[in-house]
Amino acid sequence: MRLFVWKRKAFALLRKKRFVLLIIVAGLIYTFVKKLDEEEFPETCLRFSTDLYTDVTNTFHHFVISPLSLKVVLGLIATGTEGDTYDQIVNLLCLEQEENIKENFEKISTVLLEENYMKFHGKNKLFVRNDFDINYKHRREAIDYFKTDIESINFYSQYAIKKINKWIKEHSSNIIQNVTMSISGNSSSILVNVLYYHPKWNFQSKRKLKKPFNLGTGQYFEFDVIAGNIKAFYSESTRLQAKFLKLPSKDDDITMFIALPNNINGMSRLEANVQEVFTTEPDEFAEIYVEIPQFSLETLIDYRSILQNMGIHDIFEDGANSDKMHVRRNNGIKINGVLQNIFIEINEPEVSFDSKPGSAEKQFVVDRPFMFYVKFMKEVLFVGRFFPS
Repeated sequence: MRLFVWKRKAFALLRKKRFVLLIIVAGLIYTFVKKLDEEEFPETCLRFSTDLYTDVTNTFHHFVISPLSLKVVLGLIATGTEGDTYDQIVNLLCLEQEENIKENFEKISTVLLEENYMKFHGKNKLFVRNDFDINYKHRREAIDYFKTDIESINFYSQYAIKKINKWIKEHSSNIIQNVTMSISGNSSSILVNVLYYHPKWNFQSKRKLKKPFNLGTGQYFEFDVIAGNIKAFYSESTRLQAKFLKLPSKDDDITMFIALPNNINGMSRLEANVQEVFTTEPDEFAEIYVEIPQFSLETLIDYRSILQNMGIHDIFEDGANSDKMHVRRNNGIKINGVLQNIFIEINEPEVSFDSKPGSAEKQFVVDRPFMFYVKFMKEVLFVGRFFPS
């Protein structure tokens, strides 16, 4: 199976008073059907998100990734594999039995598809080569557990890209149009996900400023900054030498965190303790004066070499045991690439009234490199390093 990613050709919609994430993932990001209580949520394996972040930092300086989306890609692949190929994937995901994979992804459910609940809108689809017969059981599992429609397509046809673009446009509320992509006629399959997210932050008051951003190398960038007072959860860690901010939104199950080192060159301490960062829960509720840079960030990653470093090998080789995907056994195929393209933009509108540091109990001024991450319940949905160059 070959997975492809497409870069966004145009991003033309940014509504006021919204933090917008627009993601196109080659592969699949799991989508959800109902709200979950905390005790219902399956146990997560933070080791995967931690190791993934650490491996990505060896290659990328300034990035955003989605560990949850990659976990679901691997989960879907795992349900079509056997033997060592299967074991390597489930061991990385900390899942020992195939039923755990299906049940966990089903329990995470379809919240991201319910626009009125989470301010998310998303849709998945698997386009497969028209002479490729997917096993009926695997087809049903893709739909029932991974909420992924499947459609046969002639990749040799000049209309293949047009057809996929039409589907993307229809299921992204016309946000994504004319996506630039390259498809080979002998492609096996393409997994497509369209998702955008725009929660509101509950600033008591806010304004726009221009402020310098210190890179710690003697270089400074000037950024437009969202500045204002906000009631939020806050904490400080002596061990990590950092401050943490948990940004409130109306969607309690999805929360954005910022981990800000105390020192200009303090990212190394945070990144040596990524799992502790992910498990830190700010617990002091206060009115805080916040300054956050407005920024956009796009990252394209092929995870093949990273996943190989993390212990998955067979699925990328000719001997991959992926027979369960097929009607005809002994016809397994390897994965040529696992690519992910994510675009994130943070922007808030200017307001007419003022808000100053003196009126708040604490200050959280983001003027140096930092980590940010978005959690859905216990899972790391997105994580990034803001370190422009």
